[in-house]
Amino acid sequence: MWHARYFNIVVTLTISFLFLSTLSCQTQDPLKQSINKELENLFSQRAAIKDQCKNLDSAQLEKALFTTDMALPDTEQPSWFLQNVRSFFVKATSLLSRISLTGEPFNYKKLIRITSYNAPTLDGVLHDLTSKLSMPKPLFFIVDDENFINAMALSINHKVAVVLLGKRPALNFSYRSLKSTLAHELGHIKKHHLLKRAALLATLIISLNFLTDTAKNYFIPSENPLIDVGVFFGSLLASLHLAGRYFRYTEKEADDIELSVTHDPDALDESLKELQFMDCQHFYKQVHARHQLCTYVDAQFDIRNRREAQMLKRKFSNRSAYIFEKIIALLFSIRTHPSDEERGNNAHQST
Repeated sequence: MWHARYFNIVVTLTISFLFLSTLSCQTQDPLKQSINKELENLFSQRAAIKDQCKNLDSAQLEKALFTTDMALPDTEQPSWFLQNVRSFFVKATSLLSRISLTGEPFNYKKLIRITSYNAPTLDGVLHDLTSKLSMPKPLFFIVDDENFINAMALSINHKVAVVLLGKRPALNFSYRSLKSTLAHELGHIKKHHLLKRAALLATLIISLNFLTDTAKNYFIPSENPLIDVGVFFGSLLASLHLAGRYFRYTEKEADDIELSVTHDPDALDESLKELQFMDCQHFYKQVHARHQLCTYVDAQFDIRNRREAQMLKRKFSNRSAYIFEKIIALLFSIRTHPSDEERGNNAHQST
């Protein structure tokens, strides 16, 4: 009899525990659930439009959808001139991202704009962060592309500024990781990092080329064209190395701004780990050799941060870009971002 009584108690406790666990999972992070619902509605609406217009040229349709998104109503109603400047800026940066070997390319035709009109909860996160940072709200886009596993900030000033977030991070991030990532990107915009980086790189290339050219003319005069080529590439690589140091400083500065808003250093670690996991998961799927690749990665690369993960992804998707970047990274230590471990340590030290 007592065996049956204890059995009933154990079964009752187990069922209660499972019920409470299920209930807690359902009520966990309601804001993120609301955001995911908004995003799924946007993706399904976009897919339905494309399906209805499948007889039309797909490139023209995507271009028309982008133009429609740019004109969506929002809390701010920009002038016709500003709206066209923003549109041109997004298209220009999209083109530059595809030319760059080291950047994360995106296609402006695959952008879905987020506003208070079509995704109020997600837009509210960005609005809350910009209010705390005392800055205007930038244009916010989701990149409807499985290959774009990143977040990016592009800006000329506070009025011509864009935040991009990949589809997979937007759906799979926890709420705290989403908030942390957006705060980091807003930090780049607030400090005008894009303009400063471009100006620094241009200044370094011009200055170092002038200095080396002057030294060549005065100290090693020669008509050999190979010397001119060597001077040019030498000044370029030295400029990239020095610029890389400044780029890493701007990443730390953006992390500091993020922490001043979120006050949550663990959220930074969490977002970096989630991005790393999504990156690894993506190229495991790409090469169709999950077990062999896992073994190869563990043996050869020992992935510790997103930088190594992205390098491995390029090895399988774009070999020429991978070879170029690997040689430059090995010879000149050009890194635009600190390692994930370094960023996590700096975040905890700052707090």
